[in-house]
Amino acid sequence: MDLTAWTGLLVTWTLSMISPGPDFLAVLRSGAIFGRRDARWVALGVSSGVTCWLVLTLAGLDAVLRVHPGIYAVMRYLGAGFLVVYGVSVLWSMHRDQGESATPGTGAWGPAPRAGASRSVWSAYRLGLLTNLSNPKALVFFGALFVTVFPAGASAWTKLLAAGVLVAITVCWFTLCATAAGSSSVVTGYRRARRWIDTVLGVVFVLLGLALVWL
Repeated sequence: MDLTAWTGLLVTWTLSMISPGPDFLAVLRSGAIFGRRDARWVALGVSSGVTCWLVLTLAGLDAVLRVHPGIYAVMRYLGAGFLVVYGVSVLWSMHRDQGESATPGTGAWGPAPRAGASRSVWSAYRLGLLTNLSNPKALVFFGALFVTVFPAGASAWTKLLAAGVLVAITVCWFTLCATAAGSSSVVTGYRRARRWIDTVLGVVFVLLGLALVWL
């Protein structure tokens, strides 16, 4: 791979990472509610999901899905289901907390999302992992990116090195997002406008899930 190929790969990847999507929203909301530590575990879960997609791409799964579109369809429906259920859970917890003043309880996605609450490391990590894995279109994107950037006959070591660099960029970006999301200004802003923020985020997740099936 020459310098031009590396530059194209890194620029394309960085732009795709910083574009707001379900991963970014999950990290942002986690930081605003549960703090930086929780958001960083969500970020680690997202990065683990990206790593899984990259490994599967290098293993040639994207080619398998092109030959067997039924498998890809099942993956899309499962991912869409997760996003829709998560979006509905955000809307439901917001609605439920409007009529409660007691200590938040524990729901399907961990404690009810009220600023200052806490949840387990596994719950945070799982949220990030499943949010990223919910979009099998990532596999198509990675496959197309690698085919476009890598020269014919590129060695396995070159591809592994590139994958490692991409994962490092992912970890750095989402860790930065998690740190920013847990700042006092973000937490304060969330507390003041929680009803509207959760309504928008819940609807966005539901729409993203539906778009995964229909688009």
